Amino acid sequence: SVENAKRYSSDEIKDGSVIYANNQTAEANLSNVDLKNNSVDNGNGGAIANINSASFALQNLEITGNTASGNGGAIYNTSGGTTTLQNINAYGNQSTNGLGGAIYTNANMSIADSSFGVNALNNDKNGQNDIYIAGENTALTFSTTENTTSTINSGVAGDGSLIKTGKGTLNLGGANA
Repeated sequence: SVENAKRYSSDEIKDGSVIYANNQTAEANLSNVDLKNNSVDNGNGGAIANINSASFALQNLEITGNTASGNGGAIYNTSGGTTTLQNINAYGNQSTNGLGGAIYTNANMSIADSSFGVNALNNDKNGQNDIYIAGENTALTFSTTENTTSTINSGVAGDGSLIKTGKGTLNLGGANA
């Protein structure tokens, strides 16, 4: 587990208290780790900021209690590279003055067999919200494996697209706007 990491407003890098990925040739893979109660005082991505990477993959993570003053209570994604999340359980994250209680993305990304806001809701400045998809040309592809159920309990917002694939079930709760 990585717990209680903090990036302060006086730090040179303001985003991502645990991981700050900003190298277009970088490949980051993180699996079987819990990211809990991490925060950024004056930035985006309470735990992770994926600014620019060739590939970024998260697998088998519990992401809870993270806070950002800006966008993406837990994860902030602006990378044009391949970003994938699989088997993620994200809850109780908060973007206090921004958008996306758990995730803010303005770049295409893929999520598979994951749940958001099940144990505790994720919130942003507008209330309950799990994922904020920014940009009309931004797509979040959510894949579900047959005989599995994934949940987005606090809702999806933004002007991007949510595309569901696979034969499993995706439950949507909250206000989806």
